[in-house]
Amino acid sequence: MESNSEIDGAADGGDELRPEVPGAVLEDGADAVAVLAAENAVLQDKYMRLFAEFDNFRKRSAREWREQQARAGAEILREMLELADNLERAQKAPGEDLGALRKGVDLIAQQLQMKLKRFGVDAIEVRGTEFDPLRHEAVMMVETDAVQSQYVVDEVQRGYTLNGEVLRPARVTVAR
Repeated sequence: MESNSEIDGAADGGDELRPEVPGAVLEDGADAVAVLAAENAVLQDKYMRLFAEFDNFRKRSAREWREQQARAGAEILREMLELADNLERAQKAPGEDLGALRKGVDLIAQQLQMKLKRFGVDAIEVRGTEFDPLRHEAVMMVETDAVQSQYVVDEVQRGYTLNGEVLRPARVTVAR
């Protein structure tokens, strides 16, 4: 057991004295085990509150992310509804003028490309470029002198990027 002078010396240094032996008595007569148990209860309460707060944060973040995804999807769909309306009007247009119908479809295609660009979707340009397996999917290889070997000859299906990342690779014909 420590003497009172040792306890007083520790108190002078400003350090809190904690007995190392269970059941030791502090200067004020409090039982060390009871003090540690009370401190443990306080820390346990803080831990449980922090854990609950973090769990609530995690759930709130997940809910907000789902709501954001739903809003983004709804915005894209609203934009596409305008295109659907234009296609319906083109279908119901009277007359046999194929030139006018073609012009209307071309305008709708331009409108679609503008809307895609607005959402960060860009077409992958492929003609005359070197074959890139990260951006292109080769569906056929042909013998030709028109372009160098391993260069794209023709686009079978357009590819797209979303904010610079490949959304769908372009399907292409490649020169041998």
